[in-house]
Amino acid sequence: MSTLLAVKKGATGPPQAVSQGVDLAAELYGEWQLSRVLAVGFQLEYALDLSSTVDDVAVAPRIRLGYPVRDWIYPYLVAALGPGQLHTVDVSLPGLSLSAGFGTSVHVSDPFWVLLEVGYDYTSFSGEAPLFADAGGAPVVHADIRTSFLAIGAGLELRF
Repeated sequence: MSTLLAVKKGATGPPQAVSQGVDLAAELYGEWQLSRVLAVGFQLEYALDLSSTVDDVAVAPRIRLGYPVRDWIYPYLVAALGPGQLHTVDVSLPGLSLSAGFGTSVHVSDPFWVLLEVGYDYTSFSGEAPLFADAGGAPVVHADIRTSFLAIGAGLELRF
């Protein structure tokens, strides 16, 4: 089980409504090392937009491919794809989350490993949303929100 904290920066929305901001994300995952090279598991990711009241959460199966260069250093590639949910004050939209990255885990002492990771996250959410904050009687429109982030992070891994 390990966690990854990352600060993300990227563009949000379709071309007619582009904005940039910084998100703070936390990722919690569990993996089973099937071989020296392959690990599979599940991850839970939470991202909070620091410039607004928007957050999203995603749950996804993940796969990690890596090979230990030494007993204490493990470079890897990781990918995850799964459903997500975007939340604002007025609306909640379902969607899809994709994350991919590469990194290195460094053994500190049993069972602790420190990891550094660079990745890319893409999310797409869509659904019906009220046009105004006062949802009572407000017209409903179709909302389509896409986010794209470059993530740079560090974390702590526990390996048993």
